[in-house]
Amino acid sequence: MIRILLADDSITVRQKLQYMLEPEADFEVVGTADNGEKTVELVGSLKPDVALVDIEMPVLDGLGATQQISRRHPDVKVLILSSYGEEKYIDQALKVGARGYLLKNTPASELFHAIRFVQKGYLQLGPGLFEKYAAHAAQQDATAPSKPTALTDKEEQAAVAVLADPKPKQPVGTPLKRVP
Repeated sequence: MIRILLADDSITVRQKLQYMLEPEADFEVVGTADNGEKTVELVGSLKPDVALVDIEMPVLDGLGATQQISRRHPDVKVLILSSYGEEKYIDQALKVGARGYLLKNTPASELFHAIRFVQKGYLQLGPGLFEKYAAHAAQQDATAPSKPTALTDKEEQAAVAVLADPKPKQPVGTPLKRVP
């Protein structure tokens, strides 16, 4: 049985989700929350396996709640269920510890699949979101500063020799100069 907490500021969304999830034999909705602060509290007291969390909530938004849940209750998997499909939201959600991200218009069968797989420890991105996020992540990597390359064995030996010589006869950097 997968224990699920629903967190959304809209009572209509919470009721719709509960109505969709309850018939599934392996799902149990253990609670609902209408803001991020209450979500964090209920995760602590109800110990769900999966928390379905909206981003846009009062008091504490879904990203803040996700971050706190991930730190305090790492065994609870957070699956973001949002209206926002922009890459920046997906990126932020994953960075604060969400194990998945779906849009609210995701078909019920996809939602059920994602809940089951997130509970097992897999990362889930909704239909079309993986491609968006992968393109965004690739662009971020392309603009990130490159890491320095490791020294070759010859360069490492030269560095050790320079450091071991108490009175170098030439400027310290000369033996380390790379030649293309």
